[in-house]
Amino acid sequence: MWAKKIWEFFEILDPKDLDELELFLQSPYFNRGSGAGTMLLLFESFRDSYQSGSWPDPDLLYAQLFPDEVEIKGKLSKLLSQLTQLIRQFIQQLDWHSREAKNQNALAELRFYRKRGLHQRFEKGLKLLEDRLAHSRGTDQQHMYLQFLLEQERVEFFAFQNKRKSDLNIPKLIERLDWFYLFSKMEFALAFLAQGIHFSLPRNEVEQLLTEVEKLPNGNGFLEIPVVGVYWSMLKYLVREDEGSLDELEFVRSEIQGADEKLLPEQKQMLFGLLRHQVIGAVNRGRLTFLPIAFQIYCEHLEAGYLYYEKKVTSSTYRNMVTMSLRLKQFNWTRTFLDDYRDKLIGADHPEEVYRFNLANLYFHERKFDEALDLLGPKYNDLYYQLAARRLEIKVLFEVQSPLLESKMESFKIYVFRLSQNNLPATQASGNNHFIDLLRRIINPSTLGNDQRINLLRKQFEEAHVLAERNWLDEKLRQLH
Repeated sequence: MWAKKIWEFFEILDPKDLDELELFLQSPYFNRGSGAGTMLLLFESFRDSYQSGSWPDPDLLYAQLFPDEVEIKGKLSKLLSQLTQLIRQFIQQLDWHSREAKNQNALAELRFYRKRGLHQRFEKGLKLLEDRLAHSRGTDQQHMYLQFLLEQERVEFFAFQNKRKSDLNIPKLIERLDWFYLFSKMEFALAFLAQGIHFSLPRNEVEQLLTEVEKLPNGNGFLEIPVVGVYWSMLKYLVREDEGSLDELEFVRSEIQGADEKLLPEQKQMLFGLLRHQVIGAVNRGRLTFLPIAFQIYCEHLEAGYLYYEKKVTSSTYRNMVTMSLRLKQFNWTRTFLDDYRDKLIGADHPEEVYRFNLANLYFHERKFDEALDLLGPKYNDLYYQLAARRLEIKVLFEVQSPLLESKMESFKIYVFRLSQNNLPATQASGNNHFIDLLRRIINPSTLGNDQRINLLRKQFEEAHVLAERNWLDEKLRQLH
């Protein structure tokens, strides 16, 4: 397609943007020269063609723009390049009303006053911008960077006025640079960790970052900034080898809540995501003392809207909340939640499967085993639910003491092996294999009442770092005594 760049602009700009662009092109300040009218006509031709769904023919367009002229090779291409430049210039103006743009514009104004020798205007503008930053709702990387640039302007200003006074301001400039660097590094580290369980930041890098912050002079004020204090607490909590105690978790949680009014929405979203990841990880590793607080956190975040993406919840969040509520025996809550969010799932290729499996899980916990098996019968397409459905079927057969249990376990073992050759990550294969191996030992007749064998099973259970259905297996082990 010819004029492909222009077409891409029309695809990303909404009707309101195009109206603003037309006004932009009508301005002689931006669209200058004798060809300004032709440029506006060119834009209108493209807009009309885009809205009608047909891209203009270049020969017809040239004839429309220059009806009394023999076509000059390259002239239309040059016009297209100029129009492209003007559209790019317009896009750069689009966020002029944003907080970041207003601050950058104010800084540019300060720089103008300093260079032109308007000292009183510079000092007044500097104070106004510093006050605006001091009373801003939150602190982010742009905020820190602007503080550094303001201090740089102050140094430049006093360098012109008084060289000695300029030297006295340099330590403050270096301090602001350190703040910006350390804050950015803390935020990037947390954002990286917030991407989920498939990513991890080496502990030594986080420890090194914490050491850099600790080396700041006493009274520096960096850790007294609300968001920095929260980031600091979260990083110290996350750098641990485990999730710590409930008191440590509650401390971090209270830090976030205490700084609520000083945190930007995206910062809260990131911090709460990390908090949820920690508590659900603790529960999945068998630390059931974390279960009530984990469920409470999820419910609070659901009510506050932190779990929503495009007014929907992810299938993993849906599953986590169902699993926690079932372990707490909140069956009425579970059923209401399942139905309320059945049509509000995002990120699942087969949302009906997500609902069907979690409903089967509810029936299992209610000991309605026939209803659970009915929902597990149809094939699942999603790999996670293929495995989870087969495990749940095995759990049902165990509970009803079905003679089919042994053959289903063997079939599952073979299925996991085949998947592990291509599609299944090693950790998931290991977790599923450990599930079957432990269950086989549990149902072995020689295990019942044999304390030595039971203690050995308990040891193997505790040493299994990756284990599917950990909490259910724990319950079955306890029942052996």
